[in-house]
Amino acid sequence: MPIIITEPALGYGGGLATLWFEESLADAGARGVARTGRQAPPAIGALAAFSIQKGSSGGFAGYFTPLAGDRYRLLGWIGKVALDLDYCDRKGRLAAGRLEGQGLLAQGLARTGDSDFFIGARYVFIDTTSTLERERVIDIPKRDVDVRIGRLSLIVDYESRDNFFTPSKGAHAGAEFAEANEGLGGNVDFRSFFTRAFQYIPVGDFVIGLRGDYRTSSDSNPFFPGPSRNCGASQRCATRTTRRRWSRRRCARTLRAAGPCSASSALARRTGDGRTGRRRTPRSRRAWVCAT
Repeated sequence: MPIIITEPALGYGGGLATLWFEESLADAGARGVARTGRQAPPAIGALAAFSIQKGSSGGFAGYFTPLAGDRYRLLGWIGKVALDLDYCDRKGRLAAGRLEGQGLLAQGLARTGDSDFFIGARYVFIDTTSTLERERVIDIPKRDVDVRIGRLSLIVDYESRDNFFTPSKGAHAGAEFAEANEGLGGNVDFRSFFTRAFQYIPVGDFVIGLRGDYRTSSDSNPFFPGPSRNCGASQRCATRTTRRRWSRRRCARTLRAAGPCSASSALARRTGDGRTGRRRTPRSRRAWVCAT
């Protein structure tokens, strides 16, 4: 299966993924309906690797399996990445850098009664090293250069889709509250919350898909896993820099001249800061990535 990458912060690239199915989606769904009255997914294994024009690359292996008639779901993966990108601080200054890391994930979910809700836990371990062109980058303390994250999450999931990969009806939603600390194998302490929802509505021969998500984290989280923000100026800067039409210096000037983004302005209204909201904006919400 091909992987196509068009992320402005990384560049253009691609990769390949190999998926293994214990049985077909149709056979697994039919077996689930006969046993429990609802469709069930098959066990799936995956191997994938990618490469990007500017030097980024990565790969991972994972396995998912339902147990006891889809009453339990287990998921695990391991991976390694090396990403070349530019970091834009809240003042619009660029710093070319490279983020290298490896990690693993282990997750277990259990169905609550005969409902479509699952509850469970997820453990994630990530070991990263960041190399930056500038010695001192605002918003990135020294502790964020070599980071180990050991994080344990409480997960609540809702699953009623008729198909894992190409759903035509149903919904998928989830919420995750995570705690990262040194006792879990890391060297940083922070908390985060993430929720998302997908709804698929069949309309004749078409399917309408709706999506919403929300993410927040404490100020002590490292710079790279924090919530992102959508800034039109940074997107224009990323696009033009990727095309090599603007120098880094001009890119930084454009970001500074653009002023606060809509997300920052909205936060300013919520926090009562009528000027820009930057002083009271958490660090994790006021930085963004800009391509080289």
